[in-house]
Amino acid sequence: MAAERKQLTTDEIVVQMIGLAEKNYNCSQILMILALQQEGKENPGLVRAMSGLGDGCGFFQECKQICGGVILQTYNKVNEILVSNNMFYKTA
Repeated sequence: MAAERKQLTTDEIVVQMIGLAEKNYNCSQILMILALQQEGKENPGLVRAMSGLGDGCGFFQECKQICGGVILQTYNKVNEILVSNNMFYKTA
């Protein structure tokens, strides 16, 4: 039986976000890292690819967090489709 993941509080999430920002991850990368952590997964290649969407706010440009959110939604939908078609088994 798989162990249940603890639901993080808002304060715990904010602390994680600050820690990731201090490690120079941008908004889009932070969104993806947090989403992967909720699934108990890691995907360094995907996180690295997300770097191309970031740093907008740091240069007084539009924040790319919206693009990161769209990619996150797409990632979740693709996983849902793969699981529902038995093309991939969702881990607990």
